[in-house]
Amino acid sequence: MPSPVTCDGRLIGQALTNVLKNAGEAIQGKRLKDGEPKEGRVVLNLERQGDSIVVSIHDNGPGFPAQDRDRLVEPYVTTRTKGTGLGLAIVQRVVEDHGGSLALGDAPPPGPGALVRIALPMRRDAASPDQTAQS
Repeated sequence: MPSPVTCDGRLIGQALTNVLKNAGEAIQGKRLKDGEPKEGRVVLNLERQGDSIVVSIHDNGPGFPAQDRDRLVEPYVTTRTKGTGLGLAIVQRVVEDHGGSLALGDAPPPGPGALVRIALPMRRDAASPDQTAQS
């Protein structure tokens, strides 16, 4: 079955890599900061919501600081001591270039953690509502 989303696989792959890398660094940083060994967790979900395919990635790291959340997609804005602050800016640009949207939030309970939600529009000729996005 053809993919229900038309996209540049390399760019979307880079965007997802950036999000997953951030999640991995967040859970590692939290573990080191707390000093206690804790099992890090990164969860990726893919689902159809209306006319979009939604990729949700959440972790059990410290989460996004509420006061900085809106600015984290701006170039060179970071809450980390290391890093360029370009990762989420690149994700935002790639997603928007594909007609999609990016949302940052809190991981679902039991929290804490970060949630990144990427919604990409389905092709107009994509699967009917009773078919699932298997690609």
